[in-house]
Formats: sequence, C-alpha cells, structure tokens
Amino acid sequence: PSLNEADHFSDGLARVKQQGKVGYINQKGKFVIPCEYLGGTEFNEGKAFVTIPEMCPTCIDKNGKKLFQVDSVEYVHAYSDGFAMIVTSTYLYGFINDRGEKVIKPQYANAHDFSEGLAAVKSVDKWGFINGKGDVVIEPQYSNVGDFKEGLAFVLVNGQYGYIDKKGKMVINPQFDKAANFSEGLACVKTGGSYGFINSKGSYAINPQFEEAESFNGGLALFEQGSCGYINTKGKIVINPTYRVATSFLGDYAFAYDGSVSGKLGTIDKKGKDAIAPQFNDITLPEDNIRVTRSNYYEAAAFIVKLFENWNSNSFFGLNANKT
Repeated sequence: PSLNEADHFSDGLARVKQQGKVGYINQKGKFVIPCEYLGGTEFNEGKAFVTIPEMCPTCIDKNGKKLFQVDSVEYVHAYSDGFAMIVTSTYLYGFINDRGEKVIKPQYANAHDFSEGLAAVKSVDKWGFINGKGDVVIEPQYSNVGDFKEGLAFVLVNGQYGYIDKKGKMVINPQFDKAANFSEGLACVKTGGSYGFINSKGSYAINPQFEEAESFNGGLALFEQGSCGYINTKGKIVINPTYRVATSFLGDYAFAYDGSVSGKLGTIDKKGKDAIAPQFNDITLPEDNIRVTRSNYYEAAAFIVKLFENWNSNSFFGLNANKT
C-alpha cells in the first residue's frame, strides 16, 4: 500500500499512517486493520490501543476487534509484562490488567512499564519499584532508575549510577556517570568521558573508549568515534565507522546514512552491506511515541468543574470579560 508513515513491526504487525489515519499491516504488507483511527500504539501481547473520535482509548485485538475502553484517562501505553500503563489528565500514573481493570490505581508522579515482574514508580521526587499487585518491593529512594533487565536495574545515587537486584541489594556500586539497561549480558556505561560495557559483575568487558555508544541488540552495538560503526560483544569492530548517522539494529537490519549527496537513509545488514538503497527521509524507532495513544473523549463532568473554578474570576480557558 501507499503509506505516509510506517513504523517497525511489533508482535507481527506494523502501525502505519495513510492520509493522517492509523492502521496496521502484516509482514506481507497487507492491511489487516484499515487506517481509520486518530492514533494507536504498537501491538504487544496480542493487543493495541487506538484512538477513536470522541471516545476513550479502545483496546483491540490483532483482527481489529474492539475488546474494551479505558475511561477517565488521558494516555494509555502498550502492554508490557501483562500490564498497560495509564496516565490521567492530572498526570497520575497507574496500570490496568489485560481485561482493562485498573488494578493499580493512578497515584504516582511518574512510572515505567513493567519489566521482569516489576515496574519503576516515582513517589514525589524519588523512584522505587512495585510488583503486579501494587506492593512496594523496593522503597522509593533513588533519583533515577532504569528497568529490570537480566535481573538488574541501574539506579542513581548521589550523582553516580550503580545496579541493584530485585531485592534492592546494590550489586554494582555507584561509580558511573551514565548507565543503560543490561542487554545480551552487557550494559553500556559512561565514565571519564567515554563509553564502555560492563558485565553483570561490574567488570569491564569492553573498556571505555567511545564518544557515544548504545546497548547491544542482535549481537551488535552502535558506537560513535568521529563516525558511526558497530562492534560485537567482544569489542571487535565488525562494521567500520563510516556512517554520519546510524541506528541500533532492529532485527537483522539497521538504518544508516553515509553522508551521500542524496541525504537519504538506507538500511544495512550485519555485514555492513546495503540491504535497501538510501531512500528514507525519516524513521520512527521503538523508543519513539508509538507505545502510547491519547484519549479523544471530553468528560462533561470535568468541563463543568472547570467552568465553576473559573466562574468567579470572570475568565474561562484564557478568555475574560475584557476580551472578545
């Protein structure tokens, strides 16, 4: 199909846009859900959330069947670990289960998706972790945290990053300027102005030496040393740094721009060979805004409350008695 925008595949389907409306295609490029929604998340765990005009966020299955709506929320995230994060209009974070039930009521100042059975949540100005029952298992005490991956999560303590286990025990002492989640046995960290990779014991598997680096994905990690290239988990350069712009690998391919006159992005394989000739103006990566969709339902009750809040001030949503 002719598309204005296409995202990566997730759960066997890719979110696409056609004339401003969202739908989904399969890996053969055929529409399985037509472009009829104002917005939508990626599919995860067999479900996605879509935005329908004048309706609350709606959960659909991979056939497009409407399963349930989520009321009294402003945003809904894609499912992760059996839960979907919800955000109210007052920016309180909570979670629903796979039936749409609010099992962890919106109460947190911020939150991450569930990962390995735990979710990071922020109470006032500190981060901790809860389980799927909403029980606090690691008390809020950290300035910043990552997600649990391979049993460990990074935490920020007094300006330095370390790693804790699921019992809250510090297993890699705070010593890094920046840190990322573990992936494929290694975590990307920054110290002394350079990036390297540590193992789960905190020892360097790849010494700090890069200007920039990202986590391993599919056996390769993106690094920048003047230009962008890729290393394997042994630290060996397998794709030379010849690209001005590049992404981490998404499956077997990565997007890259070599600085050619066309200014277009193409894709490369894990040997650094062109898979698709440069032709893309822009791309959407998994961490971009495809995990969340917004409500298009305006609650009358909230409107009335706002009306009376502004009644005595002779103003309403920025208008006052002295303006027309």
